[in-house]
Amino acid sequence: MAILKYRDNEGFKSLYTDAIKNRLRKDLNLADLENVQEARQNLELTGDNNHTHYHDDRYLPKIETEANERKAADNEIKNLLNNKVTEITNATNNNINNLKQTLDDKIDDAIAQEIVDRNNAILKETNERKQEDAKLQNAINGLTSSLNQEITDRTNADNALRNNLNQEISDRKDADKIAENDRNSIRDALNKEITDRKNADTAATNDRNNIKESLTDAIQKEIADRTNADTNLQTQITENKKQTEQIIEQKVNTALNSQHVNGSTHSTFSLAGGSLFSEKSGAISETVNKGIAAGTYSLNDLLNKLVSISHSHSPKNCFCNCNCACNSSH
Repeated sequence: MAILKYRDNEGFKSLYTDAIKNRLRKDLNLADLENVQEARQNLELTGDNNHTHYHDDRYLPKIETEANERKAADNEIKNLLNNKVTEITNATNNNINNLKQTLDDKIDDAIAQEIVDRNNAILKETNERKQEDAKLQNAINGLTSSLNQEITDRTNADNALRNNLNQEISDRKDADKIAENDRNSIRDALNKEITDRKNADTAATNDRNNIKESLTDAIQKEIADRTNADTNLQTQITENKKQTEQIIEQKVNTALNSQHVNGSTHSTFSLAGGSLFSEKSGAISETVNKGIAAGTYSLNDLLNKLVSISHSHSPKNCFCNCNCACNSSH
């Protein structure tokens, strides 16, 4: 059986391969009918004539007929497409030819107009150039006249400058002679100045040497005097320091060994009301600690006495049951 094929990038392919395979599938035959048995009898697919589903000879004429019909339809489509392509191609060619002719006509017209415009522009520019050339020629003539006058003026100026230069050269020669005489005088004066300066330098060198020796002796004497003065001053400072230390030591010893103090003066105490006796409390006696007597003491003795009397005792004499303070000490 002939199969219509086509070619793509992957090679030749059959146009109806999948459709034919699907039609020959046994599981799809008569699958959309409700009464499959009746359909099989109508198709004479029962009894001895039903060899197999894939090899029944009665399918082939139908498939070939459908294939021929499809080929005819395809050919018709191809012819139609070819006709359409030819028609479109002819129409496109006609349009292109018409457009080309139109463009050619327009281009020819534009070229002709451009030629006319350019000729007019060239003619106009030619006239303008002629006018400008005439102006330029007039300017050149004027410039030539000016240059000729400038050449004449420069020639006269060069001649005058040459005369002035000659006079200048003559004057400079005379001045050079005078300058040479002056240079000789100056040279003699410089030589005398050099001799005088050398003599003065020699005298100054001798004076500097004498002054240097005098200054050296004076400096050595000044150093010796200053050294002796520093020694004497240091000796005086040492002596004064010793004397000062002795005086301070004497003052301190005097202050430590000779301290004059006055005796302690305290008044006796008295009870409120002025009476030292009470019926309930009985008699209250007074005990007086007189402290350090007046006199002159060393600082060490004075401190010892103060420490000794810093602790004292006084009697307590109270016979009442009150909560008052009944003892007194000084």
